[in-house]
Amino acid sequence: MAAESSSDGPVPIVELKLPYKLTALNWDEAHHFNSQNRYGYTGRKRKLCDPALQCDTCEQWFLVDEVGCVGADAGFVAFQRNYRFTCRVCGGGEEQWELLPNPWSSVVMTAMLNLLLDGKGDHLTPSKWLKAADVTEWIAAHWGSLTTGRSLQQLRENSAVTKNGARPAQFCAYAIPPCAARPYAASLPPQSTTWRRTRVSSCSRRTS
Repeated sequence: MAAESSSDGPVPIVELKLPYKLTALNWDEAHHFNSQNRYGYTGRKRKLCDPALQCDTCEQWFLVDEVGCVGADAGFVAFQRNYRFTCRVCGGGEEQWELLPNPWSSVVMTAMLNLLLDGKGDHLTPSKWLKAADVTEWIAAHWGSLTTGRSLQQLRENSAVTKNGARPAQFCAYAIPPCAARPYAASLPPQSTTWRRTRVSSCSRRTS
């Protein structure tokens, strides 16, 4: 194996790889959860409430607290989808991350899904009514990367929430077994699926 030189002698080049086989994991139809409950760079477990990024290349999920490109100041939340991300295994040792402007429909849906999480963060509460005021308050409290490209004035006027889906949350009336298929993706706005396949060239936190 080739080695790089340094003042202290040769430094072995370590091949970047995951400590488990992605091809051995059994995924749900939406490729959001696997039955082995193994994710990220180390094969950690993951809950529905855990903020995570999906790699555009390998499609594995990486918890935000183990990703170097996303700082704590980003305020990344569960169910957030307005980004492009490539893990360092697929990126040749460098993570690639880009924030995208988020439409109000996606912002509101992300807020509603977080408000529907149960106390343990494993399930979504079925048939729960959500008030527009509660959704607005949650968004204001999580203003950051989720609301990239949005206006705080629109939120304060309440027009952003009432026009984009604050209503009886009947769409979440289904059972979600632990560590199994969690079909919340069916409730995500259509544009979220178009963000998953585009590679980006750097790890800079762009917001254009």
